[in-house]
Amino acid sequence: MTFENETLAPAFVGPVERPVRPHPAGKPKQWRNAYDDSADAMEAILAVHFPEGSIIDVNFGLGVFYRNGGRDRVTGVDIRPTGDVIANNKELPFDADSFDVAVCDPPYKRGDGQKYEHRYGVAPKTETKVTWDYYATLTECLRVARRGIIVKVQDGTDGHRFHARHLHIAEWMKQRTGLEPHDICVNVRKTLAPTMAQGVPHFFQNGVSYWLIYAWRSKAPFRPVRF
Repeated sequence: MTFENETLAPAFVGPVERPVRPHPAGKPKQWRNAYDDSADAMEAILAVHFPEGSIIDVNFGLGVFYRNGGRDRVTGVDIRPTGDVIANNKELPFDADSFDVAVCDPPYKRGDGQKYEHRYGVAPKTETKVTWDYYATLTECLRVARRGIIVKVQDGTDGHRFHARHLHIAEWMKQRTGLEPHDICVNVRKTLAPTMAQGVPHFFQNGVSYWLIYAWRSKAPFRPVRF
């Protein structure tokens, strides 16, 4: 896959070369489809689907996704001065198609929202509002990304109702773009207990996150990348 030459300032985007690490026997590395660590998952996703090109991470935080590499081609956006640009991810200060790939991982439900406001802004208080936050952020990601989106999604529960957010996001993307996920990777936190209700486990998906990977060869209309 080839990408257009990047036009952003060098302070934001560095070298785009990212060779796949060889297997000890000389064969290409065999990546897993489930990971314990988000940085390992991101390393695999970039190597397999986006080995070159500029990236905007619209929920950069401390940049932990790029602990294994790739930071040199990432423009990190956050409401705190922890990345490269301080901005609201629902109103990105970039022109359309400014980056090859957008990474999206909005904050999840945070109780009353006040404890974490310095880190996440006013966090949503219900699982439905969390999903609405995804829709607003993904709208901007679709605008600024010219080749693909990587979105990390975790399901949730309000009381006794299961909220299958990864299905809602996939359906929203299908309605907006006509695209199915190009691929899916999974994070599994094996030590995280299931959600309890009145002392009884009721919710297994608490420790599972889905990386929905979208890749297209053109926009207006969207046309998916073929394997």
